[in-house]
Amino acid sequence: MKLLVVVCSSVLLVMGLGVSAKADTSFALEGAGSASCKQFVESFSNDKDSLISFSGWLDGYISAYNEFTEATFDITPWQQNSLLLILLRNHCKKSDSQRFYTAVKYMLNALNDERLIAKGELVLISQNNQKVYFDNQVVQRIKLALNSKIDAKLSVDAMFDQDTEAALRQFQNEQKLEPSGFPNQETLRALFFK
Repeated sequence: MKLLVVVCSSVLLVMGLGVSAKADTSFALEGAGSASCKQFVESFSNDKDSLISFSGWLDGYISAYNEFTEATFDITPWQQNSLLLILLRNHCKKSDSQRFYTAVKYMLNALNDERLIAKGELVLISQNNQKVYFDNQVVQRIKLALNSKIDAKLSVDAMFDQDTEAALRQFQNEQKLEPSGFPNQETLRALFFK
């Protein structure tokens, strides 16, 4: 019986090693990820179908990143695909021989400290004909950033109230952005990245 337990344990150990991560880190890179940064930048003006391909590849990669990266619920909790594509284009203009995949990896690595580790409650922010849902943690981060950047003295909760809207409008005015009080991508980029 003892020999059977040892044999079974050994087989399970060997099987576990066989299905673990590959020893070498090489893999086949599929789709738009294998294109150069130069091809990606050119797609903005020359080939909208290719840009759609890059955009879809990016969404898929980010979803996989969220699923398979430890302590990550969402690596891009407020950044929309359109903003990410602009950030990547700015990077790729300076590194046109780099692969798109590598540029995406660098970007996600840079965003790592701002990721959400766990899912929170969704907060609807609605103003005129604009609507956006953010995780409550993002709303708290908006308030913290406004407190830091313009001394807004907002309570750091998940409520996007009139005081938050007014503080965001003040921030937008100071940044020479359209003073809507709405947390659009341009405003959040200025709030979190500058």
